[in-house]
Amino acid sequence: MLYPQSASPDERDVALFVDWENIKFSLVNAGFQPNVSSLYETAKGYGRIVIARAYADWQEEWHLEEPAALYDAGIEPVYVPTRGKGERRKNSVDVKLATDCIEVCHNYPTIKTFVLCSGDADFLHVVNILRPYGKRVVIIGVSWTTSMQLISGGVDELLFYDQDVEPLYSPHQRWNVRQLQGNGNGPTSASIKSINNPEMERAARAVIDIVRGSQREGRALLAYIKHELIKRLNGFDERSYGFLKFKLFMKELERHGVIRVVTQNLVDWAYLPEAAERVGLRDEEEMAGRTATFDEATMAMFLRAVDRVQRAHEFTSFNFLIGRVYELNELPLSRSQLKALCNVAVDRAYFERGVHTRIDLATGEVSDIRTLVLRRDLPEVQQALFNSALPTLPEREGEDERLQIIQEELERSPTSPTLIQRAAERCAELGRYEESLALQKQLTEMLPRDVRAHCLYARYLQNAGQDDASLSYLEETMRRFPDHYMPPWTLGSLYGMRSQPEKALAPLRRAQSLVPRGRDDLQANVLWHLARTYLELNRREEAYRLTEEGLSLRPTHGPLQQLQTQLQRQD
Repeated sequence: MLYPQSASPDERDVALFVDWENIKFSLVNAGFQPNVSSLYETAKGYGRIVIARAYADWQEEWHLEEPAALYDAGIEPVYVPTRGKGERRKNSVDVKLATDCIEVCHNYPTIKTFVLCSGDADFLHVVNILRPYGKRVVIIGVSWTTSMQLISGGVDELLFYDQDVEPLYSPHQRWNVRQLQGNGNGPTSASIKSINNPEMERAARAVIDIVRGSQREGRALLAYIKHELIKRLNGFDERSYGFLKFKLFMKELERHGVIRVVTQNLVDWAYLPEAAERVGLRDEEEMAGRTATFDEATMAMFLRAVDRVQRAHEFTSFNFLIGRVYELNELPLSRSQLKALCNVAVDRAYFERGVHTRIDLATGEVSDIRTLVLRRDLPEVQQALFNSALPTLPEREGEDERLQIIQEELERSPTSPTLIQRAAERCAELGRYEESLALQKQLTEMLPRDVRAHCLYARYLQNAGQDDASLSYLEETMRRFPDHYMPPWTLGSLYGMRSQPEKALAPLRRAQSLVPRGRDDLQANVLWHLARTYLELNRREEAYRLTEEGLSLRPTHGPLQQLQTQLQRQD
C-alpha cells in the first residue's frame, strides 16, 4: 500500500480538491460508498490542509444528503450545475475545479501540495500546469476507472482509493460492528488492560473520555477525537504507536472492545459500545442490503412525520423525504435507519409512487422527479395519523407552513444559497413578489456568476409587474454571459408568457445554438418551447417537425409527448 511520505517544512500546506461525482459514481457502480473522512485523512498526511473542496451539483437528488457530511469532515461543498446521475457535462465541474486549482496556485504560494481526487484524464492538464510552479501533485482515483493517461502521466504520486485510502472488501469479508469483544455494556477495565501497552492504555482512556464528553451523546467524529488527543496527550501522533493512519489506530482500540468505529453518512464516527447498543447501531456500509426490523410504534411515528413533511411541500422524492424527516429530529434513528424504515413502508404499499414534472422558472427546463405520496386513505395509515396514544408532533402556526419551515432553516443557515433560493421561489409562488425580489437580489449579489440566479431575478421582476425592468435586466445578463444558453431561453419564455410568440422565436433559436454539445435533455426542452411557439403562430408543420426532432432526442419527454398528441388530434 502507498502512504504519504513525510512532508518537508516547505510542503506543509496542502490543498484538497475532490471531483465528487467521479469518485462517488465510480464506487457506487461497484456497490460501495465514498468515505470522506478517509480522503481527508489521506490528504492530511501530506501536511496542513488549508483548502478542502468537493465539487458537484448538490441540488441533484442523489447528492442532497451529502453536503452536511462533507462539512462534518472539514470539506467545503462547491456547487456547480451539472446533469443527472452518472452523466457529466464538460465545462462544468472539470473546468470549475481546474480553474480553482490554478487560482489557488497563484494566490496561495505557501501551498506546495495539491491532492486531486479524480480519475478523469482531463486533470492531466491541471497536473502539467501545476508542476512547473514547483507544486507536488497527488492524484487519488478509483483503480477500475482511473484513466491510463493519469497512471502513465507525470503525477508525483498516484493513490488508488480502493487500495491505498479505504481498502475495500467484498460484503462477506466485512465485519459486523456488533460482533465485538465485551458484553455490550461499555469499555471495561479488562478490555482496556487487554491492550497490554501502557501508552496505548493511556490513549484509550483519553479516547473514552473525549467521546463521553462530546456533545453527540456517546459518539464523536474521528477527526474531532484526533484534535482532542493532540491537545490532551501533548502532540499525539498515531505513527508513534506504530500506525500509519489514525483510523488504523482507532480500529485497534475497536479490536479490544474499547470503542466502535462506524461509517455513517460517508464519515467515520467512534461510538462507546453502550451508545451503539442503545440505538442498535450497525455500520451503514457493512449492513448495506440487509433487512432492518422496526416495531409498529416506530412505523406510526415515521408516518406521522412523513405526513407533516408532505403537507409542507408540493412533492417529495425518496431522498428529500428522508432528509426532511431526519431534520425534524422526532425519531431517534440515523438516516440509513430511516431509509430502511421507508423501504418497509413502501413494501407495505403505504406510499403511491408517481412522477412530478417540474419546469424551471428561469429557463423552462423540464425534469421528471420520482415521488412518493403517503396514502392517507389506508386504514393502517389513518390509525397511525390519528392514534391519540402516540405522541403528537407540534403544529406550526402561520399562513404558509412550507415558507415557515424554509425560514426557520434559513435562520440557522442565513448564508445558504439553496435556502435563499427556496425562500424566493416560495414567496413568488405565494404572490409575495417584493419579498421574492429582495431574496433573489441578495442571491445575485452573493453569486454574481450564477446565471440561473440572474434569470430568476428577471422572472420575478416580471411577476411583480415590472415588465420593462425585467427585459432590460435580461438583455444586460445576455451581454454579461454571451455564450450561455440560459438568458436567451428565459427571454424567449417571458415573451411567450406575454403572448408575443413572434418576439420569442429569435431568442429561443439563439438558446438552441448555445446549448452545450451532448446535452440532449436541454435540446429537447428548447425544441419543446420552439414547437409551442410555432404552434401559437399557426405554423403547424414547423411545430410538428420540431416535436418529432425533440422526441428523437428524448423519447420519454412528457411535455413533447403531450404536444405530439395535441398536434395529432388536430390533424
